Amino acid sequence: MPKDVLAPQIGRYFQRKGVTALVYDNRTIGLSDGKPKNDQRGKVIQQTKTPFVLGLTWYRIQIDPQKQVSDCHDAVTFLSQHPLVNPSKITLWGLSLSGAVVLAAAALDPRVAAVISLAPTAKLNISLEKQATILQRAIDDRVAQVTKGAPPAYIPMASEEDGSNLGGLPIDPQAIRQLERLSPHFKNHFTVQTSYRLVSWSVLDLLPRIRCPVMVVAPEHDAITRPEVQKAEVFGLVVSEKRFDVVEGRGHWDWWEGNGGFEGVLGVQLGWMGEKLGFKVAG
Repeated sequence: MPKDVLAPQIGRYFQRKGVTALVYDNRTIGLSDGKPKNDQRGKVIQQTKTPFVLGLTWYRIQIDPQKQVSDCHDAVTFLSQHPLVNPSKITLWGLSLSGAVVLAAAALDPRVAAVISLAPTAKLNISLEKQATILQRAIDDRVAQVTKGAPPAYIPMASEEDGSNLGGLPIDPQAIRQLERLSPHFKNHFTVQTSYRLVSWSVLDLLPRIRCPVMVVAPEHDAITRPEVQKAEVFGLVVSEKRFDVVEGRGHWDWWEGNGGFEGVLGVQLGWMGEKLGFKVAG
């Protein structure tokens, strides 16, 4: 999702508490560069009732979790050279799919001092039948691009007609509408090749390699990845110092309304950061 979905508010909260925060869009998303993006030639291969899937938007996206991990490394490099930043105390923070990305980045980058992963989508539970459909569609699209010079094909993340998930990312029409309200840059579609990358990517094998302190935060009513699953399949694989918290009474897309509201949820995370990294939290 684009960075203007909650990330500026999160960054400002940490900044008010004395922590420098870098907020950025991953490549091909929101306002960042990268291709395929901003391509009005793109063809939506499964239209819905929503008008913006008809090739009129400037904010089509391609998600590549492995490249997002690389982008995270570059963000650490940028911060580590900034005069306001202590390079020995850089913490990664991520939500949903980015919650899994920051865990992977922490496993591969010894410069990371701590990581906070909120509602991590570390494992996509896609049936073999659906995987076969996704992969066939992705290969057909790739062949068309290579042999015919066709533009990238796009699909809705979730169908507005029947609510079905089309590309493998666990998201439903209700979440789509909420994300659209939160960000003018969010649109309900991504490239067919995004679904290929989601199916072929997993962070689970990397989790035992993390050496820094880890905090996993799970919304109690997360319908995408249940808290008990996050605790067993994500938190349970981390062997470094770790903490597991639950945001009571909230789900994947409204976690900021739980446990004392936005500042209450982030305040617990900030307090944990201060304890692990040895700094005093500003009032």
